[in-house]
Amino acid sequence: MAALAAGVATSMAQNVYSLNIVGYANVPCNTGFHFYSNPFSSGVTNGANEVFDNSGGQWNACEIQSFNGVGFDVVVFDNDPGDTTTGFTNGDGSQMRPAPLLTGGKGFVFNNTSASNNIVFVGQVRLGTNTTTFAANDPVSKAIGSPLPYAGTVTSLGFTNLDGHLNACSLIELKTTIPGNGGASAGFKVSVWDNDPGDSTTGFTNSDGSQAVPEPVFPMAAGFLFNNPNNTAVVWTQILNNP
Repeated sequence: MAALAAGVATSMAQNVYSLNIVGYANVPCNTGFHFYSNPFSSGVTNGANEVFDNSGGQWNACEIQSFNGVGFDVVVFDNDPGDTTTGFTNGDGSQMRPAPLLTGGKGFVFNNTSASNNIVFVGQVRLGTNTTTFAANDPVSKAIGSPLPYAGTVTSLGFTNLDGHLNACSLIELKTTIPGNGGASAGFKVSVWDNDPGDSTTGFTNSDGSQAVPEPVFPMAAGFLFNNPNNTAVVWTQILNNP
């Protein structure tokens, strides 16, 4: 095993390892709500049944919540074949649901209703050029995350704003209470791109532009919401070539 991209990208998380282009990553998952994104291409379809190993039932009753533009669609892990053949049910367990797809660049909320654990993401590293395009004047926020196993500031993840094309776009992070208090959802933190040094020296302001806020920093496999109110499309590009 060799540390993946040690000489390729300094923002690559240190706990990611690769043999050729197959990687894995251990991501802490305390009890409560977390916003994730699958950093690898997993299995055949990137289905949650391929991303998460629930063969022993360790994730039973935990939830995957997929953002639909208005709210979150909820499915619940259930490895009892008497309940479902897909490994998932709806919120109250009354009917079977298909495994949600956790494709590259898609963010999702995970509610860990059991004891603290680690999620072991396994799959192929998405080498080459990875692009995610956001339509112009799109009023619906998108749940996204890095399709590569990167950690660091949002700028180091490829969202750079030197020319101001991201000005007024919003990055929205899930806030939770202290994990020891249950990790409950506590709303969202909004950061708005602003490359005017008269407004901010960090490149970001709060939602109403009244004060500068620190540049958002993400652990590996993090997810977040993104909103593009501008009249031009936004393209997020990440490139990782095989060393």
